[in-house]
Amino acid sequence: MNESTRPFVLVLTTCVALFILFAAGLSWYGSWSDNRAARIWPISNGYCNIAVIPIQGDIVAFQGDALASGEVSDAPTATSGDWVERYILDAESDLGILGIVAQIDSYGGYASPGHQMMRALERSALPTVAYIREAGLSSGYLAAIGADEIIAAPFAAVGSIGITYSYVENSEENAKEGRRFVQLSSGVFKDTGNPNKALTADEKALYDRDIRAYADLFIDLVAASRGLSTSTVGALADGSTMPAKLALSQGLIDQIGDEDTVREWFAVQLQRPVEEIVLCK
Repeated sequence: MNESTRPFVLVLTTCVALFILFAAGLSWYGSWSDNRAARIWPISNGYCNIAVIPIQGDIVAFQGDALASGEVSDAPTATSGDWVERYILDAESDLGILGIVAQIDSYGGYASPGHQMMRALERSALPTVAYIREAGLSSGYLAAIGADEIIAAPFAAVGSIGITYSYVENSEENAKEGRRFVQLSSGVFKDTGNPNKALTADEKALYDRDIRAYADLFIDLVAASRGLSTSTVGALADGSTMPAKLALSQGLIDQIGDEDTVREWFAVQLQRPVEEIVLCK
């Protein structure tokens, strides 16, 4: 290479390198935007310090249940345990984040992802608040008890501690229409819960057994988290909901308030002026 061509080669090499980096960046951004649930960091963006995790709609097992067209919308109809767990990990990886708020607007859903959310909040090294705005019911409340503090809005609905397997049976309608259920399964209980057949007494007993076991587990988790006896929680575990004021008197939440109440709690925990507590929205 002679001296006259050296600058040209250097410029060409630099352009090629920049193009490769640009293409890689587009590829990364494409994968990020196609699956926002998998990458939320950074959260603080230099101006806020309390991560707000929206737990909205149905509590579901995996993000495919919660997403439409591969995106998390501004008002999702469902939230998965995986998504919440990733969000918490991303918040903990952001040095600008000092605390986490699980903002709950959920009437419940599946128990396992609710428990996953609960454990993720419980394990977090950052101070955590569950802020129940509209409703924190069933598995939505199960998620909430993993936080260090539960704050509910004055008009929020709280509780609904219990388990349901209820469904609509179609067997009589099928009979009227001349349709007959043909059972082809490897075990007598394999088709239990199929809405196109009547539930037998043995199948009902099987469901009752499982519902009792899961309900007892739910009660134990609430009792341990809230510092209540299992008999106290058991008396509340009739599946009913209650207003925030009643939930406070029963020990299911810690405070009634709003976002200012949330900020004030973090100010005390972090020993900072409340003006320095900024929620990430």
